[in-house]
Amino acid sequence: MKKFWHQYRIFIILMSVVLICMVIMAIILGILFFKGGKNKYGDRLDSIKNVKVTDKIKDQVISETVKDEKVTKAKIDVSGKTIYITIYLENVSTVIEAQGKVVNAINTLPEDIKKKYDIQFILLQDKTDKVPEIKIMGCQNVLGSGLVWNNNTEVEESEE
Repeated sequence: MKKFWHQYRIFIILMSVVLICMVIMAIILGILFFKGGKNKYGDRLDSIKNVKVTDKIKDQVISETVKDEKVTKAKIDVSGKTIYITIYLENVSTVIEAQGKVVNAINTLPEDIKKKYDIQFILLQDKTDKVPEIKIMGCQNVLGSGLVWNNNTEVEESEE
């Protein structure tokens, strides 16, 4: 045994150090990456623990939105700190008129929800002979004061 130790002591010490380092790395990786029980948002949702978008609120927003004769249906999804409101339109002639259809939805939401959640709007209308196709998105950020709409206007080619 003495002969084995003298012949391989450097190798045994190095392998012991490597083994200890691998155990320490495995423990650190386990702590950093494999924590159980956390959701995908981490602690970013702590600010909305007391403010929930209930089914009652969703139903109120949908019923107020579909009161407009040009709105065929509305749908609400909540993911994290974002409320997605999809509004299906019919016989809306301009994008400006379509953008005005979100007013009922915004006014129906309680103030505490508007202060905690971002709101995304999707307005959809199929093209017919009388009306254009409308696919437009808008959002209202918690920190922002107004709605921001995407610019989806078609670029017309000019003749030169």
